[in-house]
Amino acid sequence: MDEALQALAEEIDTAAQNNDIPALKALVKKCDDDLAAISEHDAPILHFLKANCYGALAIAHSGDPEHEWSWEQSERISEILSLRKAVLGDAFPELDPVFQCKILTNLGSSLDRL
Repeated sequence: MDEALQALAEEIDTAAQNNDIPALKALVKKCDDDLAAISEHDAPILHFLKANCYGALAIAHSGDPEHEWSWEQSERISEILSLRKAVLGDAFPELDPVFQCKILTNLGSSLDRL
């Protein structure tokens, strides 16, 4: 993973640990903006990072019992869609196998929680 993606991953981790919802939403937008300019090789990684933002947003809302039992869980759906985009990308087979496993494990866990 290049330095810019590593820095973005660290920003996401920090925002997730702090349950910083505004920062996580801003980071989702940053991922979207970066997807337009990133190489095809790095696109699966960026989709993975975007999925992590959505997963952290879902966790931040999980303390709300009304949200947890709601049929509308847009963050979980967006997390799954982002992970599916990572897997479907042409560069996915070229990723490090450990990183492929991270993506597939997160996808399976996300599907289990939905």
